Amino acid sequence: FQELQGTLRALDLSSNAFSFLMMGIGHNFSFLQGLTSLESLSLDNNQIGFRVSSLLSTSLKYLYFAGNRLHIMWGSSDQYINFFQGLTNLIHLDISRNQLKSVLPEALIYLPQSLRVLRLDSNQLNFFPWDNITALPELRYLNLSENYLNKLPDRVVRFGLNFSGLDLSHNQITALPKTFFSQMTALLRLLLNNNKLKLLDASGLP
Repeated sequence: FQELQGTLRALDLSSNAFSFLMMGIGHNFSFLQGLTSLESLSLDNNQIGFRVSSLLSTSLKYLYFAGNRLHIMWGSSDQYINFFQGLTNLIHLDISRNQLKSVLPEALIYLPQSLRVLRLDSNQLNFFPWDNITALPELRYLNLSENYLNKLPDRVVRFGLNFSGLDLSHNQITALPKTFFSQMTALLRLLLNNNKLKLLDASGLP
């Protein structure tokens, strides 16, 4: 990509698992540092999960990392817990379809603080570290749909002042604690379809 280092804005490398997994090489993303104008990168569907170099970029704003093996990266050790931290101006991160069963509290802390959109849909989540959402003060939209969450915490969750969209559809949630939504003063869109709600108390909604 040497000829495009100062001009390339978007790069799609999705569905290249065979190329990325060449024997003994693994996944080397050092080329990102040379692409100084790159704003959007798709690494979807590449089976990325081991022998991975760091992601470092000050220009990247949109990263699509769906359909990889983040459950291995975040589950085996702390080696990759800060994998996304070097993307210092990232505003959109899609880590859907990564077979995650839970998200470690530290994983949220090491995400870029600039994030506005976080997609964790279509995983296998039965746990989410709600208390650590304060590590993402700029977050505006969180997608946790199509997981296995069965309850929300009965306490205040302090999203940022601009948080306006939460998708909890297609989970197994049975109740909506009033305190959970009490500080979501900017929430405009809430998706709760396809859950197991038996009683809806509208007084608990924003």
